[in-house]
Amino acid sequence: KTFSSRSYLLVHRSRVHGQPEDRPYKCTQCHQSYALECHLKAHIVSHVRVNCTICGKELASAHSLRTHMINMHGNRENHICDSCGREFRSRQAFERHVKLHLGLEVTKQMQCEVCHKWLNSKRALKVHLQLVHMEAGQTFQCDICSQQYPNSRALANHKQCVHVEERFKCEECGKLFKRQLYLKEHVAALHTRKPLYSCEVCGATFNSNANKYSHRKNKHPVEWEERRKQQQQQQQEQQQQQQQQQQEQVVSL
Repeated sequence: KTFSSRSYLLVHRSRVHGQPEDRPYKCTQCHQSYALECHLKAHIVSHVRVNCTICGKELASAHSLRTHMINMHGNRENHICDSCGREFRSRQAFERHVKLHLGLEVTKQMQCEVCHKWLNSKRALKVHLQLVHMEAGQTFQCDICSQQYPNSRALANHKQCVHVEERFKCEECGKLFKRQLYLKEHVAALHTRKPLYSCEVCGATFNSNANKYSHRKNKHPVEWEERRKQQQQQQQEQQQQQQQQQQEQVVSL
């Protein structure tokens, strides 16, 4: 094994190949021991308990705090929409999405030149062209389980849901989850008992986004249909507004 410096080599020899008497500086909180006092002091820092500045939870070490922040508060990981459960890797995309729920941002409509369908953004148009027109008639096979799918997005979703590594760990019971959203809903349902979602019609609360949508669709079918029609009408108005703006630009040219 090679090392980038002589000091790292000496530490390796002491910890792996040295005798216990060669490591006189022992940690009082675990079994680790070191040849130099400075190495022991650096190690002791890992045992200092720290508090989360967001929820106040006490963690065993700075490393535990970083893991807690990623799993529970989304730092450097996906941001989850409380309204629909969608996940976003960037805060900018997440904030744009929330504005759409609040009706604060009108998306720029783009029209497909092949089938004339209107899409909400350049990215949506690009995805539409790839999935509907470029990949039409093809099959995409999973290289892990050989399951076949009609397009690359369906295959990617399959891999993300079925074959992705379970890397989000519950701090209370140790159970692992494939997605941060699953961990968040698990903690709310079994440990904190704090609801994550609520019905806009009757105020019923839920710890699962899927249960919330099922409740709204089954218990409030009239309101559900009205909301669906309202969303469709808003999309049509946005499309008409975008078409009118494009026509005005053409006339001005």
